[in-house]
Amino acid sequence: MHVKLLRTAKALKIWRRQNLGTLSLRLEIVNEILKLLNAAQEQRILTPEELEFRRFLKAKSVNLAAIQRSRARQHSRLTWIRKGDACTRLFMLHANNRRKKHFIPSLATAAGIASSHQRKEEINFYHFVNLLGKTQERSLSFNWANLGYQLIT
Repeated sequence: MHVKLLRTAKALKIWRRQNLGTLSLRLEIVNEILKLLNAAQEQRILTPEELEFRRFLKAKSVNLAAIQRSRARQHSRLTWIRKGDACTRLFMLHANNRRKKHFIPSLATAAGIASSHQRKEEINFYHFVNLLGKTQERSLSFNWANLGYQLIT
């Protein structure tokens, strides 16, 4: 079983090198050929074969770019798994960046700009109080005894 796993791992490495190793190079080549076809299209009308080839290259370019983004995302996840769980510099950078992203430095109101924490708190409180409204006395209520329910007091 162990030997089969080693052979499979080796075969996957070879396959990756052959198929994905030159991904950025292939993407650059496809984009360069697309630029040449676009430049030719500005000078003359492209033949049906050239138009079909251009459509094929655009689809190939989109696919290669998607694979490249996916690989970058996977690589970043691996980096996070290896280095991010411990209390490392990478973890602290992510935590601080998240904190900065969720921080509200100031609020603009009709009275001006509020930047102190206490003033922002007051503005938020009154904003939501006005949204929810005020409590009102109800003029009607249920007579629970007539409905057959007993009130527990």
